[in-house]
Amino acid sequence: MQWTSDSGKDSLYPCMNGVNDGDWGWDNVQQPVLTWYHKFDSHWHTDTEAWYMWQSHTPNVQNPQGVAMIAERYSYLRVGAPFGAICNPAVVTCYSYAWALVNYINYQFGPRDIAVWRTDYLDDARGQRTGFKTRYYEFDLSYTHWLGDVVELRPELRFDHARDAAAYDNPSLEPGMGKHSQAMIAMDAILHF
Repeated sequence: MQWTSDSGKDSLYPCMNGVNDGDWGWDNVQQPVLTWYHKFDSHWHTDTEAWYMWQSHTPNVQNPQGVAMIAERYSYLRVGAPFGAICNPAVVTCYSYAWALVNYINYQFGPRDIAVWRTDYLDDARGQRTGFKTRYYEFDLSYTHWLGDVVELRPELRFDHARDAAAYDNPSLEPGMGKHSQAMIAMDAILHF
């Protein structure tokens, strides 16, 4: 479902990803999303997205029975197993959720060149999505250039910060073993076919 204004300068796009019982499982998240697009003029436009996701009966990683539930269901996995939630240690499972806001401000120089300023906020309230119960902030400056109609080049400079946990460079997931912030320089080459 999508609504677009008569002027064509505004659009609201709500959607729902995952509609079922919402019980914990491999990425069985329920996620309503709302995106708003706005065009200021022929060069400037913005889009803002808000989402909330949840799972019920998520095993508690602070309770031995919860940890055993994860190990039993996904014993065949060595990496990439789904995270449990960080809950009150007295409970075996709990409701896990996260929510986020992301905004893009885009400036189009010409038909093949766009600069983008992106800001993000993610609250992984139970640590189920990332492994760390923390709030995340991201700031990203990127540039997109099209080579013809098929190749898109996109260099970017990005800074991430985890407010309440040392979530970066921490493969052990142990509190205090990583860093609160990270910076990244990257480039994508996208082939459209």
